[in-house]
Amino acid sequence: MALMNEREIVITKSGLGQIASLGVIISVIMAVLGGLRNDNNAVLAAIIFGILSLGFWILINPKSFIQVITGRQARQGTLAVLSTLLLIIVVVMGYVYVQREVITFDLTSSGTFTLSQTTRTVLSRLNRDIQITAFYSPDLLAVRELDDQFFRQYTVESNGHVSRVYVDPIAQPAIADRFNARDGDVFISYLTPDGEVDYNTIQYVPMEGRQERDLTTAINRLLAQGNFIAYFDIGHGNLTPSLIPGDTSPENLSIAAGLLNDSGWVVYALNLKELAQNNVPIPDDASVIIISRPTEQFSPQVVNMLREYLDNGGSLLIMADANNLTGSGFLSQGSLFNAYLWENWGIRMLDAVIVDEITGTLAQSPLDNVSIWVADIPITSGINIDEETTTLFHISRAIEVNDDPPVNNGRIIQTSPLSYGETDLERLGLTNEYGYDEGVDIPGPMTSAAYAYNDATNGKIVLIGDSDFATDARIASPRGNAELFLGAVDWLTNFSEQITFGFEARAASLPTIFISPAQLDQINYIILIIIPGLVMIMGAGVWFIRKRR
Repeated sequence: MALMNEREIVITKSGLGQIASLGVIISVIMAVLGGLRNDNNAVLAAIIFGILSLGFWILINPKSFIQVITGRQARQGTLAVLSTLLLIIVVVMGYVYVQREVITFDLTSSGTFTLSQTTRTVLSRLNRDIQITAFYSPDLLAVRELDDQFFRQYTVESNGHVSRVYVDPIAQPAIADRFNARDGDVFISYLTPDGEVDYNTIQYVPMEGRQERDLTTAINRLLAQGNFIAYFDIGHGNLTPSLIPGDTSPENLSIAAGLLNDSGWVVYALNLKELAQNNVPIPDDASVIIISRPTEQFSPQVVNMLREYLDNGGSLLIMADANNLTGSGFLSQGSLFNAYLWENWGIRMLDAVIVDEITGTLAQSPLDNVSIWVADIPITSGINIDEETTTLFHISRAIEVNDDPPVNNGRIIQTSPLSYGETDLERLGLTNEYGYDEGVDIPGPMTSAAYAYNDATNGKIVLIGDSDFATDARIASPRGNAELFLGAVDWLTNFSEQITFGFEARAASLPTIFISPAQLDQINYIILIIIPGLVMIMGAGVWFIRKRR
């Protein structure tokens, strides 16, 4: 039997020193990776491991350490080490760059994953730096990764004028409180010259699936901030925003005014009666005049003043209901202003209250009517999407629309075919009784909101047969009430400047594979540590075997 010669494995101080030197190199790599991942614990552990490895190397084989630093092999060894480290650093930095910069190529013929021309046009108008501030807790890291790919396109297309900052609302509650933010909320704002958030310009971005439309519209509103002024008439016993900060009494319009403020509007009070008496025109900076539930008729002077304002391209939002209609109520059917609206705009109020037997779940009686039908126009873009976005009017007046009008006009909201216009207002007011009388009452469906537009003068009017919907008690529920108010103001003033993304289906975000943070860490370690480590170990093994020979 042949005997196999076994060679002894001898561990020398030189070999231990070489192992310790590898430990120093590995610790440097670990420290770099930990720093790139903002992992302070990993960096500290790498430093401690490196110090221990270096100390062990010096203690076990100081001669080898000195020789590596100053000896004949220093140049060759240093070159090899530096070459290896350089290769690793290049690979790591390339990986980190690709991971952070998200390089994308849109290979679809329709440009599905490219920002639209509308968005690029809005971004080209930026004259100040804007910051996207988004709040994501650790539970929403996957959402943050998805949103970040989308937000970065804005950074690229704006040539860096749009930056992005992500905040953990759990770890940084003070910042979340400053924005009044919840987990997953997104905001945009201008930056001050020193790069801080300008808190006076914060805009909330409702990311409801149509990401590009929502974010671009918010940026456009930020650009328009302070350039649009809404005046609320206070001269005819109107409903108005409260002059007391924070006062949201049921019959005020403070929340409605606050919604305009939040969108970048400036809101003022205006006494139309006083202006007319003093022969003073409506201010030139008035983007829209809001007239809500006046309790008295307009004088001929006020009507003439409004006529001149509309002839110069002005806009009116008129909200009138059945209050005081049995007396000398506003816009009674034979009134001067109502006649002006009919003759010049083809719309007018009727002396009738809408009764609709189809009440739905939101209405409490047939005198409450919801938006059964809405026109497919920009004013109603946020209405009747679901039950919560319907409108709810309480004791609203019927509106007549001339089908052969002197200007462009149309219906905005109608009730059901089973509705009718109750004309016996005295009985209704005294006894709260009503019933359809054929030949006397007006058969449905009834129009409760209408619009008119003079394309020759650019004058616009929105006429709504209810004002309760915009009061602090009702504007928030259902949400369609607020959508109607804001949609009407937006259309009257071109506030959004007709941002249109077309009718083609567009992806809300880039296609993404969702992986957990633990899986991402595993991929990082395999690519950045295990594979380079195996190469180094094989190289060390080859060197060790060749040295023994």
